[in-house]
Amino acid sequence: MEAAAAATRSHGVSDALIAYKPLPFPTDGFRVTTLHREPQVLGTSSSHHLANEKAVSLRALSGENLVACVSTPVVWSTPKPVDDRPAPPPAIDDSYEDKLELIATGHCVAIFPASDRRAAVREDIALVPVIDIDPCEPVLVTRAGDPNPLLGTFEDVARTLLGTASRQKNSTLPIS
Repeated sequence: MEAAAAATRSHGVSDALIAYKPLPFPTDGFRVTTLHREPQVLGTSSSHHLANEKAVSLRALSGENLVACVSTPVVWSTPKPVDDRPAPPPAIDDSYEDKLELIATGHCVAIFPASDRRAAVREDIALVPVIDIDPCEPVLVTRAGDPNPLLGTFEDVARTLLGTASRQKNSTLPIS
C-alpha cells in the first residue's frame, strides 16, 4: 500500500500527505515538514504485567520481541501464545483493528504515538508512556517546488490542527 501511495505522489496525483517519520519511501524531490514531536506509549493488554505502570523504559520491553510494521505508524511485536490459546497466524490483510484485538487478548504489544487515541477507547487495552524512546514526528509531505497556491494554506491548517497547539489542547486526554 505504501509503495502505491508513494508512486501516486511521485506521479503528481496527490498534492500532500500527512504521515509519521520514518517515511517508507525516499524523500528526494519532496518537501518534508515536521508538524511537531510527540511522546510514544506502550499499548498492551490491560492484564499485562506492565499495564499499571506509570511509565516504562525500552529495557522493560526487551522480552516483548518488538518488530516494525511497514503499513502503520506503530511498532508491533510478534504474536505469541497466551495460556492455552495458540498465537493466531499472521494475516496478509490484517487491519489496525485486528492488531488492536491481538494486543487486547495479550498476544502482542505495540508502541503508538501518544496522540493516536484509537486504542484509548478500549477498556481491554492499557496505554503506558515509554520514557526513553525518541518521539514520533508527524510530517507533511509535498512535492518540492510545487507551485500549487493551496499548499501553503493546507500547511497552515495542518499546523493548526495537528501541530503543537492542537497537541497541547488534547494533552488532558487520559493515557490509560
